Amino acid sequence: MRFRRSDSDIIQQLEDILNKWSTAYEAVRYPTWRWHDWKTFLSTSFKAIPGIR
Repeated sequence: MRFRRSDSDIIQQLEDILNKWSTAYEAVRYPTWRWHDWKTFLSTSFKAIPGIR
């Protein structure tokens, strides 16, 4: 699955990636889903490790 190698910071990006690369599945968005921008939140406390997303 190619979307495993893609960055997604918001739910819309995740939905777009799934719909772009999948021929068998279509993303379904639930209204109660709460998405957190973990990359920004954790960047204040941790340094990035090269090669890990």
